[in-house]
Amino acid sequence: EARKSFVSQIKKLSDIERETSICINRCVDLGRTSLYIAAEDDSLISHSSVPLPVDAFLERLDDLSMGYCSHYNSACRSSRENFLESIEKYLYVKKVLTHRSGSAVMLSLIHSEILKMLRLWGLLDFDVEIFFPHDPHGLPRAYDKQKSKESDQPHIMTVQMLLEE
Repeated sequence: EARKSFVSQIKKLSDIERETSICINRCVDLGRTSLYIAAEDDSLISHSSVPLPVDAFLERLDDLSMGYCSHYNSACRSSRENFLESIEKYLYVKKVLTHRSGSAVMLSLIHSEILKMLRLWGLLDFDVEIFFPHDPHGLPRAYDKQKSKESDQPHIMTVQMLLEE
């Protein structure tokens, strides 16, 4: 079931969309797609007949986004840099980043999902990319796409990179 759901999601991706930043992609629900991968892995590893609760985890991602809005509403009206920095601070407060228990890929996805929800609610009106570190100690961070440099290109988390990781 997880694989069928995963395939139905990635069928929507064109070659161009695969190379698009995860924060700019609008065709595939990357949170849901990633959880379908995790559901299949979980069923193979645990041999459990109980499926991973994909919808419950998606609700938790939505709750993170809602929590951000209720605590950092004023940051949405400040500068772009302050806005993105406030999301990082929020993720530290929620212990998502401080425990470093998640992989850089999952932290990138969480950043992207929060930004996606903020865009849907009309609170984000500029393009953001996720800088993905290729070292084991670095953490992903969001930044304003307009301020990107050519040297950032190899570090931008794309849809294809996320799904492969």
